[in-house]
Amino acid sequence: QRLSFPWPWLQSWLWCRADRVTANTTGVLDALQRRNPGLASRMKLLPNPLVLHSAQEDAIGWRDTSEVPAFIAVCRLVPQKGIDLLVEAYAALSSAIHGQWRLLIIGDGPERAALEQRTSDLQLAERIHFLGFQPDPSRYFHDAVVFVLPSRFEGMPNALLEAMAAGLAVIVTDASPGPLEMVEPGVSGLVVPSDDPAALAKAMDALASDPERCRRMGAAARTRIGALDWPQLEPLWRSILALS
Repeated sequence: QRLSFPWPWLQSWLWCRADRVTANTTGVLDALQRRNPGLASRMKLLPNPLVLHSAQEDAIGWRDTSEVPAFIAVCRLVPQKGIDLLVEAYAALSSAIHGQWRLLIIGDGPERAALEQRTSDLQLAERIHFLGFQPDPSRYFHDAVVFVLPSRFEGMPNALLEAMAAGLAVIVTDASPGPLEMVEPGVSGLVVPSDDPAALAKAMDALASDPERCRRMGAAARTRIGALDWPQLEPLWRSILALS
């Protein structure tokens, strides 16, 4: 990602005057310290905290195989998020999986009309549901089994953290370090190459075909995310931001 003028200049000017510069992933922190070695001592890791909602507390990833399971994505509908790749990957799945699994897409943005048109062209409008902006997307985790994050680049998306806390198996791309710090491949989720709808479809097929694997990954994801619960992180936040 390249920042246009005047952001690079402002960044340097402001950071020299900051008591703390924080990053929410280790990968970002390392990159910032390499670019600004003189400020390394002021740079601190400050992970995103997670406050669970009741819907997340109740969700367990795969509740009842008699329900119609779903893949779910929660994001802005912009090129960065790769929802066009997700639509193509879902289209590549077998008709049997189409008959059993829906795709729920929560969020809005400038790409929505084009994505809906592509869905219609693929004759999948009855299986791919665009639900628009939702003030509490976590409640839709009750209807989902697998959370998919096909981004072309990322920071540390809260939607991923909330999905893991709800006990969903996850699929992420290898585009950025943030999600890779949370998802252990083959344990709490699957990692696929960025901008590769065929690889994404293969991962979706693998999880759709193995309910028990979804359960195990969802349970591992929920355990992994416990370290970000606000009571665990509050002392760190207070210390770094001098709130105590």
